[in-house]
Amino acid sequence: MLNGCTLKRGRVSALATLALALCLWAIPRPGFSHVSMRSVSNAFVIAHGRHLQYYVGIPPFIARLLGNGKNLQWYATYFRENLKVQSGGAVCPPTRIYPIVSEPSGNQILHLVFSCPHKIRDLSVQDNGLFLDIDPTHTQFIKLVRARNLHHVLADGILSSMHPDWHVANVAVGNSTWREWLGDCSQFFQLGVMHILTGYDHILFLLSVIVVAETFLQTLKLVTAFTVAHSITLALAYFSIVSLPDRIVEPFIALTIIYVAVENLWVKDFAKARSRRWMLAFGFGLVHGLGFVYTLKAITVSRHELLAALVSFNLGIEGGQMIIVSFALIGLSLLRASHWRLPILKTASLGIGGAGLVWFVARVYALL
Repeated sequence: MLNGCTLKRGRVSALATLALALCLWAIPRPGFSHVSMRSVSNAFVIAHGRHLQYYVGIPPFIARLLGNGKNLQWYATYFRENLKVQSGGAVCPPTRIYPIVSEPSGNQILHLVFSCPHKIRDLSVQDNGLFLDIDPTHTQFIKLVRARNLHHVLADGILSSMHPDWHVANVAVGNSTWREWLGDCSQFFQLGVMHILTGYDHILFLLSVIVVAETFLQTLKLVTAFTVAHSITLALAYFSIVSLPDRIVEPFIALTIIYVAVENLWVKDFAKARSRRWMLAFGFGLVHGLGFVYTLKAITVSRHELLAALVSFNLGIEGGQMIIVSFALIGLSLLRASHWRLPILKTASLGIGGAGLVWFVARVYALL
């Protein structure tokens, strides 16, 4: 009996230690924000004769680290090493670079010209690490447009560490098949999955919300409330019906984590907390939806892509969310059978609240 109790306590202690370690691991370094580290850039390319006009918007913090375009020759070398353009199997090197133009948003527009040996008929772009040395999660949305109508998108694609290649079979007509459309939806879906899986603040909030659930149906109710809420504000913000600056939304998201964690620490009646927790998940989910939208709104898409991008991205968020909840359910099912459940949950809530506090201070400090 003594050996059995010792073994059981040892396993529970290990679980408590693991819970605390995971929470402490999730606490970010000061100044870290999930928004700033998932940078995106938009590139527009125009094929004309043997030349490819390449315009790319460089995010402000990447531009600063690259010297704000003061050394154009260095930029040309950097792009030659990290971006490979081909047509007809032949390499098209960058042959000309124009001075950087700054936008009101802080982005810097770089214009390069790639010259091919022959007239461009097909186009291949390979990302060999462009901006990934600064932000490994960087995503570039690239579009082939007509010279006389920049709003006429012939083909588009995504370049990232997961999608390093983009190919257009015919630059005159672009890629307009249903397979290409499905490919775009798939890429937006994957972007949504990665956004939630690397959005540690969203993950910790969701975990802190569902820890009070006793059954699968209770967990499903909470997750559904959070999903419906953030889907509403994601759509409203994406179409600019509702808009709040990220300098307000980001600290507020950190506050939602702190609030739920503190409630978990002080709650005495878990049955009462469960009965109203869905309202908390819904209300704070509206705030998190505004946080989700910044990655999506940073992407320049054509009108016919708007709905597909929104739906695919949101489905990706839900897919990533289901992965998180599935693993959480396994851990919670083990805890429910333990007499040490309450101390473990309190310890985990303390770690989550600490992470939220660090995020809040860092994000408010960034405004000063």
